[in-house]
Amino acid sequence: MIIIFFFDNSGKGVEMLAETFVDKRLFERLPCALTGKYESYDGLSGEVRCRNISALGIKVALRNPLTIGSHLKISFAVKKGLLFNVEGIIRWCKRDSLGWDAGITFDKPLFFPRELIG
Repeated sequence: MIIIFFFDNSGKGVEMLAETFVDKRLFERLPCALTGKYESYDGLSGEVRCRNISALGIKVALRNPLTIGSHLKISFAVKKGLLFNVEGIIRWCKRDSLGWDAGITFDKPLFFPRELIG
């Protein structure tokens, strides 16, 4: 536990307890600016931009919301015209100021050279 002190208008300290946040991710998230196209198994499709990626999942930005729990395939154009394909399940989808962000966990761990996404 962490003890945090806040001060009210009278200058008296108000003690608050906050739980320690521990990041339990197994793999490092890497910033990513790749753009591509997605297709969901329930018939949705569109453009997508990668925000970050790890061996177990990806955070993407898109224009329209996705259905949580549905399966998705994304194809990114990478160096030399090659396609980098990923598939997974949509775990969350939230509105942001420019559209939507979504988190996708991959069907199986994905290992790739950093140069591929840089």
